[in-house]
Amino acid sequence: MDTVIQLYDDVTGVFTRVAFAVDRAAAADVSRVIENYLISGHKAYAGPAVDVLSQKMDVLSGKLVACPLPEPSDAHQLSPTATQRGFTPDHPNESDVANVAAAQIAELERRQQRPLREFALGMPGARERLVELNRQIAALR
Repeated sequence: MDTVIQLYDDVTGVFTRVAFAVDRAAAADVSRVIENYLISGHKAYAGPAVDVLSQKMDVLSGKLVACPLPEPSDAHQLSPTATQRGFTPDHPNESDVANVAAAQIAELERRQQRPLREFALGMPGARERLVELNRQIAALR
């Protein structure tokens, strides 16, 4: 069975993302890893893996405690089923906004075909329509 060694700040108890897996049967391996990789201002925890997003070390008692991290902004919330953050339901996701903009750009580019043909044929007003479509596309990018 493996033991995971994870480093945490000795003042706040917040875990770093530094972790080592060693054979539990070899206690010398655990102490050697801790001795070689311990960072100044940190302590080591040896045991089962720790979820660094939802747990921290209580530095006074030396026990793991739950610690929901603060939200990065009002537009984010901690998922109730996982230890990760996501946008609140009423806040549009960045990829959703990008997808909507891409769809609008595709529609505007599709609408350029007729003005292009009219411009090639020298019809009046075609150039102005192309300039306007180009302005709308630039605004979405």
